[in-house]
Amino acid sequence: MGIESSLEVRKAVIPRLRASSSLTALVPAERIYPPRTPAEPDWPFIRYGQPDTAPFRATGIDGAEIDFSVHTFSKAPGEDEASRINAAVVATLDGAVLDLPGGFKAHITWTGGQVIPDGGDPDAWHAFSTFRARVVTF
Repeated sequence: MGIESSLEVRKAVIPRLRASSSLTALVPAERIYPPRTPAEPDWPFIRYGQPDTAPFRATGIDGAEIDFSVHTFSKAPGEDEASRINAAVVATLDGAVLDLPGGFKAHITWTGGQVIPDGGDPDAWHAFSTFRARVVTF
């Protein structure tokens, strides 16, 4: 029996991002959003991506792996601001162990990322990092 916990992971990740002083020095906490953002958000901002969940099973272990992304958007000239914000996201989440309801813990690992131009605006940048949350019970 797998542990579908993608909602609980999102509900733990967003507050952790909002509580990071190194991250909120770059992006105000109120601009760190769940998967939906306001129609016209103030820039820069961060958005939690859509999760992809799979069961994780081994002898005596039952759980789930939740792959998710965190997206950063910046309109500063060049990609430097987007890269700095993205690096702060990685520093905040990589290696974190987040408490979930039911006594479960999500172990977060950074798995990669990229910085790319965002649309036709030459000053708009989109950075994202991907993470894996492993939630297990023994």
